[in-house]
Amino acid sequence: MRVLAMGRNALEILDELGPKVAEARHRLIFLDLDGAFDPANAGEVDAFLWERLKQLLGSLVQQPSVSIAVMSGQDRSELQGRLGVAGITYLGNHGLEISGPGHIFIEPSATAKSSEIKELAQLLSSRFRDYSGVAIEEKGLSVTVHYEQVSDEQVEQVRRTVHAILASSDHPFHLTTKENTFEIRPRVYWNKGDAVAWVKEQCGHPEALVLYIDDNRSGENPAGSIKDAIVLKVGSHCESTPEFEIDGPAQVIDFLNWLDKFLGTREQGLTDERQRYSMV
Repeated sequence: MRVLAMGRNALEILDELGPKVAEARHRLIFLDLDGAFDPANAGEVDAFLWERLKQLLGSLVQQPSVSIAVMSGQDRSELQGRLGVAGITYLGNHGLEISGPGHIFIEPSATAKSSEIKELAQLLSSRFRDYSGVAIEEKGLSVTVHYEQVSDEQVEQVRRTVHAILASSDHPFHLTTKENTFEIRPRVYWNKGDAVAWVKEQCGHPEALVLYIDDNRSGENPAGSIKDAIVLKVGSHCESTPEFEIDGPAQVIDFLNWLDKFLGTREQGLTDERQRYSMV
C-alpha cells in the first residue's frame, strides 16, 4: 500500500485527499462500525449523530461512483435492521456473513460450526448465571460476553472463567478482547481482510479506491493488502501511527459529509460538461 501520510488528522488535509479521491473512477467506502461509530449507549447527541450517519450513507450510496460497505460484530440481519439503508453491503459477525446488492455470502466452515457456537453460548450462560452484570449474546456464527456492568472486583474472574471454558473446549475458537466485551468466533481461515477483498471484487469495480474507516484499538488493518487504499483510524488508542486519524464519531460524520458534498459537486460538474459536449 502506498503511504500517503503518517498520523495526520484527515479533516486537516482535505486539500491533499481531495485530488486522490477525485482521480478514482469509483470509490468503495468501508466503515467498520464497532468502535469507529457505535452508539450503543446513545444519549441525545449520539442519537443525532447516528441519524446523521444513516442520512449520509443513504446520500452517498445514491452517487453512481460510490459503493458502501458496513462491517460490525453484530449479526448481519441485526446490523441491517439498525441502519436500514438500502443499496449498501452489510457484513455481520466481522465479515463471516455478507449481503449486498446482488450478492450474499456466509463463510461455509463457520456455518458448519454454528452448533458448536450455540453449545458454547449455553455453557457460558450457565457459568455466568449468578454473575450480576454479565450478558451472553449468541449471534449465530459468534457469541459475545458483555461485562460492562460487572464490578471491578469481578472483572478478572470473568476473564479467567471465559479463558478456562475455551481452554477446556474440544473445538478451536478465536477470542477477541474489546472494551468490556469478549467476542468468540469459530477458528476459520477467513478474516476481515478476506471480507474486504471479497466485497471489493463483488462491487463490480476492480479499480475502485477503497476508503477504510476503522477504530484504532484493534491494531488491525483489513485493507492492508488493497493497493492504494486510504485508511482512516478513529481514536488514538493504537501502538503504531496510522496513515490518517479521525478523533471520534463526530469527525466521522464531518468526513462523510465532506465526501458526500465533494463527490456530489464533482459529479454535477461532470454532468454539466457532458451536456455541453452533447450540444456541440
